[in-house]
Amino acid sequence: MGTQIERLVCPTCGREVPELVRELEGEIAPKIVAAIQAKYPAWTVKDGTCPPCLNMFRHMVTRPSLFKRLKGSLQARLGGLHHPGE
Repeated sequence: MGTQIERLVCPTCGREVPELVRELEGEIAPKIVAAIQAKYPAWTVKDGTCPPCLNMFRHMVTRPSLFKRLKGSLQARLGGLHHPGE
């Protein structure tokens, strides 16, 4: 009898990932949700996002100038995501 491992795909970057974050806490959470939904309008917190995408969107709302500098590197790592304002 084999155990089947659930394959998770991040709805924001499309990559297969070991886990999805489906709960956002803290004061900044609504801004992160708004940033994700600006790029992916149908996305909900229940859909989840992978930790690297969550960190990218967190940086977008907390440190936009840093995000702009790191954007090229993040795009390469996360499969072409870009700032929702573009």
